[in-house]
Amino acid sequence: MSAKAPLQVSEAGVPDLQRVDATDLPDWANVSDGSITLAYRYTKPGTRLALDVQRFDDAAVLEALVDSANFTSVVADDGQMMTEMSLSVRNNGRQFLEVELPASAQVWSAFVAGQPVRPSVRDGKLLLPIQSSDDEAMTVELTYVGTNFFPKARGEVGFISPKFDVPLKNAHWEVYLPPDYSYLDLQKGTMTREFTPVAQPMSSSFSILDYSRMEQENKASAKTEVRRDVSEARQQLAGGNVREATANFSRAKAKFYSGKDEDAEVKKLGDDLKTAQASNLINAQNDFYFRNAGTLSADGGKSGEAQLNYNLGINDNAAAGEQWMKLQQAQEIVTAKVQPLRVNLPVRGQRFAFTQVLQTEGDKPMTFLLSAENTKIIHWPTRLGAGLAAFLMLWVMVSVLSRATQNRNVQRA
Repeated sequence: MSAKAPLQVSEAGVPDLQRVDATDLPDWANVSDGSITLAYRYTKPGTRLALDVQRFDDAAVLEALVDSANFTSVVADDGQMMTEMSLSVRNNGRQFLEVELPASAQVWSAFVAGQPVRPSVRDGKLLLPIQSSDDEAMTVELTYVGTNFFPKARGEVGFISPKFDVPLKNAHWEVYLPPDYSYLDLQKGTMTREFTPVAQPMSSSFSILDYSRMEQENKASAKTEVRRDVSEARQQLAGGNVREATANFSRAKAKFYSGKDEDAEVKKLGDDLKTAQASNLINAQNDFYFRNAGTLSADGGKSGEAQLNYNLGINDNAAAGEQWMKLQQAQEIVTAKVQPLRVNLPVRGQRFAFTQVLQTEGDKPMTFLLSAENTKIIHWPTRLGAGLAAFLMLWVMVSVLSRATQNRNVQRA
């Protein structure tokens, strides 16, 4: 008796059977796969075997996980806020990552694995297309803007993260708040403040020099990613995996930051892919011709091959490469293009950082709360109270000195 999961087989009644070891069965019983659950020997015909069979339901397993999440937010004095979100996602079967932004937030840009995407919307939630990544994590980047309450004088400022329909771990959130305020950490919410041993510098403005520096850093980062995609494409092309090499080549072109002239390595990779695709196209068309037009001629196949190339209109690899380029252009016309939009955060103000190790519940945001007080606004009750206290202290000091002077005068007299 053989049974595999999710079936469980157990004895219910074996009065006339003898239990034997499955390893004692002959080779023709094919017990090497380990599927034999119960084995018996019977001595007379008509013997019956009663079994108890149960089928168990399959347990749900995790299909996707946000391995790490990094948020960077900049808040203006009037409450406007811009946030960059970068996720490292592991996916084993999901088609979309569902993201619910905070109320009134709007998406400015979205990238998945370095490629610009246009998210879909379902029931007010964003659907970001993701592919199966096996053991490798893919990057999901999102930039959104919104409005948050920020007090004119003093009050509490709350922050809430987007909601995800998958578990999340290792969350880190950096917030840059207006510099003309003093802040107190209220230790409320799911996130914990991260204290750094070195004080972070405070910047009250975001100049053109700061913007240029960030642009240079982004360009250098983009070029590094392009080099990595080109290297991976080279390895895949050398292994004969033209499809994956083409995908990496497309990512490298999309990530190229100059916007005008492509990098020489990217161009060379494109030429090599064109040659490889042309060779594959010729082989595919030759195979199609042979399977549909019969065998080659008796002269070794030369005349048949010449007739084949003549019928297909392909005389060399260059012509085949041009044909492949036409096919690529036709596919690009059908596919909707999404132009990438990279936004540099105008980082300014006082920096605060918060962390959260784990968020196992889906559709639940991460939160933290701060108390803010404007240091430029004059608080008249406080000022009057401080002035009155200073006056009282001065009056007490004058009284004490006056009494001491009188006592000395009396003693002299």
